[in-house]
Amino acid sequence: MTSPSIIPSSRWFRASILTYASIFYTTTTTHAFSTPSPQIPPFINPQTPEEVVQNQLFHYQIKNLESAFSYNSPENKQATGSISDFETSLQTPPYNLLVNHERADV
Repeated sequence: MTSPSIIPSSRWFRASILTYASIFYTTTTTHAFSTPSPQIPPFINPQTPEEVVQNQLFHYQIKNLESAFSYNSPENKQATGSISDFETSLQTPPYNLLVNHERADV
């Protein structure tokens, strides 16, 4: 019997990991994510993995973790666990860099 993989193979998960690796912090550069609107993500109806990741990053930036969690693939949600477990994981490196970030390049 083989143990289930804890890393999902979904396209969304891979896109998320690549995006996480591309987050940069700056205080001098203006960027689309530098001054987010209070509740409106960049894409109302995301159609591509890139748009989904940009919306997810928007929600990380404004600390709306429940909405950020909603963009996870079913496989990632299963691997992550509950929203509470997800929020806990975001308090540890390297994921802690996502919450309240100033800028993200996708």
